[in-house]
Amino acid sequence: MTSFLTFPGDDPAPVATKTAAPASTASVTDAVSAQVMTEQGSLNLREFPRSDAKVLTTIPQYQIVSTSQRGTVWCQVTYGGVTGWVMTNFLSFTPSSSLQPAAPADNKPDDGKPQSGQWKELKTPVLAQVLSPNGKKLNLRAKNKKNAKVLFKVPGGEYLIVTAVSGDWCRVTYDNREVYCMSQYLEYTLYE
Repeated sequence: MTSFLTFPGDDPAPVATKTAAPASTASVTDAVSAQVMTEQGSLNLREFPRSDAKVLTTIPQYQIVSTSQRGTVWCQVTYGGVTGWVMTNFLSFTPSSSLQPAAPADNKPDDGKPQSGQWKELKTPVLAQVLSPNGKKLNLRAKNKKNAKVLFKVPGGEYLIVTAVSGDWCRVTYDNREVYCMSQYLEYTLYE
């Protein structure tokens, strides 16, 4: 682990603790912008620079974050007013002038639902909150069918990333997997 190494030019690192930043993380004097580039469509923003740390929020693909510390493994970033840690290899550091966040085509909500069986792929994935009627957990399924295998059960208040919609169903990202759930149990707004 890089948190147990020092590199030429770095100040000697204190003994690593649960909340300490990795030793290879150097402070950035001026905030540097970076763009999220993931294969899964979103990036977990964690409370501490550890893969088992609490996820504070998720950052959609292609969004711009402000970097305050940059290391070989972890970076401290701010997104949407929340500061936390993300893995460095999921960020693209390019000159600020060339960074453009993925923007919706317009700012009007899309009220039209696709016909059953037709998936509407979202150009910009949206964050959705799980509603929990009667305190029940939401079933996340392997397919968009009521009798499909349940892969996860998610409590109310949890957040998911919606990547596509079709009739009464949504395709969402959870735990870095593409799964399906009924849209009536999610609260979100489409902008496309």
